[in-house]
Amino acid sequence: MELDARTNGASNFDTLAPRQAVLPVPYSMFAENAGVANVAFSANSVAASNIAGAMAFGQLPGTLITNDATGLTLDGAFSGSFTGDGGGMTNLNASQLTSGTVADGLLSTNVALLDGTNFFTGTNSFAGVVLATNASNVINGAFTGNLVGQCDR
Repeated sequence: MELDARTNGASNFDTLAPRQAVLPVPYSMFAENAGVANVAFSANSVAASNIAGAMAFGQLPGTLITNDATGLTLDGAFSGSFTGDGGGMTNLNASQLTSGTVADGLLSTNVALLDGTNFFTGTNSFAGVVLATNASNVINGAFTGNLVGQCDR
């Protein structure tokens, strides 16, 4: 223990030396493990290795993300992975898709569907071969170029 003292009217304290250890003798009781107790700076914490059993959610810090957390906002960079179907995720940027399938109903109406009726307006250029193999296909408008095959109209 360190003590400082001053006389009446003095402005400075003088340290009394040498320092003295506070011991359990001659008149006090001393807990068995008090000699190995941690110092005051850690008096408000406990090492995780010294915790046994379950802790109530109310005992956990408010910033801790738990398995049942909802309404979370992750700001900044995220590293790691999410699991699940992502059904509740919103405000996603489609330019970040790298794999998977997007359902037809979620696509823009400007996207031609492979298995559906499509109507094209404006000028459309097809650079590759156009195959119209259904006998009910109708091509309207002016035609230029070479026609191979049969034309009944």
